[in-house]
Amino acid sequence: MESAKIYPDMIWVREGPEALKYLLQFYSQLVAFYSGAAERGDAVLLVIH
Repeated sequence: MESAKIYPDMIWVREGPEALKYLLQFYSQLVAFYSGAAERGDAVLLVIH
């Protein structure tokens, strides 16, 4: 993640392997959410601020 410049870059340095472990525990839920929306023809609005 760090070499790929994935946002936020400092979390990978500060938290180390635990940061990726934390994110991966939610990955399947995120995939299911977007897959479900796509199957229904729904739009998804993502706001980052």
